[in-house]
Amino acid sequence: MYTNCCTLTYELAPHVLAAANEYGLDGLRRITSKFMADNITTETACAIIDSAVLNQQKELVKRVLTFIEEHTEDCFASQCFLEISDATVSFLLRSDLLRIDELEILNYIK
Repeated sequence: MYTNCCTLTYELAPHVLAAANEYGLDGLRRITSKFMADNITTETACAIIDSAVLNQQKELVKRVLTFIEEHTEDCFASQCFLEISDATVSFLLRSDLLRIDELEILNYIK
């Protein structure tokens, strides 16, 4: 915060985004959101959207939702899907563009 320097990792980024959002550090929030948006994979997408939804980062939510809609089954099968909040699951289920059968969605949610 005092050095204007931050080394982000996938594991650290959601926590940094939450802190930046809480303390109104707009520059850090932008950098962290960009880092997360640039590092979306099927293994990280659910954790990223969870952080974006909980921290109300609309642009990041749009970008990662598009990715999840294109890679739904792989994202839902990832370990991080099991760790997302109920609010994020609810948000994801509102999408009409998920590329997976509804029965499979229910199986992943169980």
